Amino acid sequence: MKLNQFFSFLVPKEGKFYSLLNQQADLLLEATEHLLVFATAANWEDRERIYKQIKLCETNADKITHTIFSELNKTFITPFDREDIHLLASTMDDVMDYVDSSIKQCILYKPKTFTNFIVDICNLTHQTAQCLHTAFHLLPQINKSTEKLLAACTKVNEIENKTDDLYENFLLELFENEKNPIELIKRKEIMSSLEEAIDCAEDVTDIIKSIIVKLA
Repeated sequence: MKLNQFFSFLVPKEGKFYSLLNQQADLLLEATEHLLVFATAANWEDRERIYKQIKLCETNADKITHTIFSELNKTFITPFDREDIHLLASTMDDVMDYVDSSIKQCILYKPKTFTNFIVDICNLTHQTAQCLHTAFHLLPQINKSTEKLLAACTKVNEIENKTDDLYENFLLELFENEKNPIELIKRKEIMSSLEEAIDCAEDVTDIIKSIIVKLA
């Protein structure tokens, strides 16, 4: 056993951060489940009802994020570097914010056209949230579950690559077929926010991989 691992074993650590981070992942997964329903909703009344559920997830996730920051300020011993915990929580919050922002834009702009692209990217967003949910719930056993954690991170990277291709094809279709400039802007901003959500999710996995290296 390495010296730093030996002292790490001897010193008690605060496990509450694992629970709080898991709650963040739970709320993101729930939000993206609502997102799937939103993408296939039949009318704007249903979409507005679903958005309220997504907004509730975002609000609760904000509270969890602020709790993590508050606990960091008054906790001496943390499971891993406090800077990494702060960055992990903050970036997860960014993912949720982009999901919320995209649907808020939908409700405000009410685009006239919903193509398969929106359904596809919502599915990819949900898959990403599932991977992050798996990864966050493995964090308490990070040294024993390294391979599973890295597999979840790799899956997010694969989804992000698929999203880049999807977004590129969406833009090609949009600029070729959408003749109304206002509608073009509406649809582009909505898709851009969802694409950003998945980009941020990949940033989360980069943080997790960095933590794994530091604890190795």
